[in-house]
Amino acid sequence: MKIKYNAPVTLTFSLIAFAVFGISNYMLPLSGSTYPLTEEFFTVPSSVSFQPSNPRHYLLLVTHIFGHAGWAHLLGNLSYILILGPLLESVYGPLNLALMILVTGFATGVINVCFFTSPLLGASGVVFMMVLLSSFTNRKKKEIPLTFILVVILFLGREIAAAFEYNSVSQFAHLAGGLCGSLFGFFAAPVSVRQKKTAAASARSADRTPRTAEKENGPVYDPAAPGNRVQPVSRPVQPAREAPKTKESTGKPDIFRLFRRKTGVPEVDQALSEFESRDSFRN
Repeated sequence: MKIKYNAPVTLTFSLIAFAVFGISNYMLPLSGSTYPLTEEFFTVPSSVSFQPSNPRHYLLLVTHIFGHAGWAHLLGNLSYILILGPLLESVYGPLNLALMILVTGFATGVINVCFFTSPLLGASGVVFMMVLLSSFTNRKKKEIPLTFILVVILFLGREIAAAFEYNSVSQFAHLAGGLCGSLFGFFAAPVSVRQKKTAAASARSADRTPRTAEKENGPVYDPAAPGNRVQPVSRPVQPAREAPKTKESTGKPDIFRLFRRKTGVPEVDQALSEFESRDSFRN
């Protein structure tokens, strides 16, 4: 038995967040750094302090999801991410989940820069994206899961009510993350659905190709069959049709073909039949 790195995106995200928090709060301040790492590279500026001419500020629109203000902030977010992340990663795939996290972080960062006068850091928007997205894991086409409705009422309703209170929590970042998770849930196809479509297309192609090739080129060997081959199809041998004898093939005139036609007059037909049977040219 061994430990498996079962959810690479979720685990990598968590390790980076731990590393940023530890280095910024326990290593750089001891070495005489004036500005902690989190404030410089993992915090989105406010609408007042954002500088469009500064390339680093554009990078902060995404990297802020790795920065956290304290242990309670860090552990609260990562506890949700480590619970929900592996499930979503198995359903949607590591690459899709990584793109969802980056898009959510970018969306929350842009909203903060455009509308709010306080800086933003943390993965709370990513957490709410995962919470809403997890309610879609067993959704079928043209259905709205009841779990999604309940999650919206419980989580986002609470955030909407808290948005009118004065605190240091960015509820609008939570709402933006929840909106991203809802959109991903409606439009992102799970990996199982894509695999079923691919397998069905491959099965149709494999079923059609051997028959077409056999029809055109004779028996074929199917690589998908047990033992990587099938028995060649045996076809009944059709007897060759004998070519009609003509004057060129028999050396005799084929005049009796004319007498074999029936005239409809009994006396004439009988006379023609007797003439043909007595004629010496037949043999």
